[in-house]
Amino acid sequence: MEIYFMRHGESEYNVKKLINFDPSVPVHLTENGKKQAEEAAGELKHIRFDAICSSEFPRARETAEIAGEGRDLEIKIDKRLNEVKFGFEGKYYLEYIEQRNKSGDIINFKTEGGESFLDVKARVKQFLEDLKKENYARVLIVAHEAVVIAARVIFNELGDEDSLMTNVKNAEYFMFDL
Repeated sequence: MEIYFMRHGESEYNVKKLINFDPSVPVHLTENGKKQAEEAAGELKHIRFDAICSSEFPRARETAEIAGEGRDLEIKIDKRLNEVKFGFEGKYYLEYIEQRNKSGDIINFKTEGGESFLDVKARVKQFLEDLKKENYARVLIVAHEAVVIAARVIFNELGDEDSLMTNVKNAEYFMFDL
């Protein structure tokens, strides 16, 4: 099975450099984010997907809808594809990075009630285990940077330590064989 992991297009909070880990907060794509999603969709138009999966977040769902235009597929929402629970809702991203880096253990760092990178990796791994049970040839998964990075670690493209020093551009995607 071919799995395509795509990060959502640029969101309103990406522009403001703010954190949003609560899917009930309505953070949408910018016009630029819609263009990014359209460009990625154009690159993927020749691929016949059997399913499109998305996180619960509006920005990921909007990207999945753009990527799914012209395809007769319902977008499957799965909370295991959600953004990492940073804990810093509505705050500047750099505040989180600063605290994480000060911790001395960036892959295990989490705020109270939050998640570590290893927690995200575990839930993505469980999602993939369940996906293996489906009879799909190709699946598009639209999620968030941490989820895409977790997939890259699971598929041995990156190690745990260097994974958090890696960036994924908005609407960037990676293909893996599951």
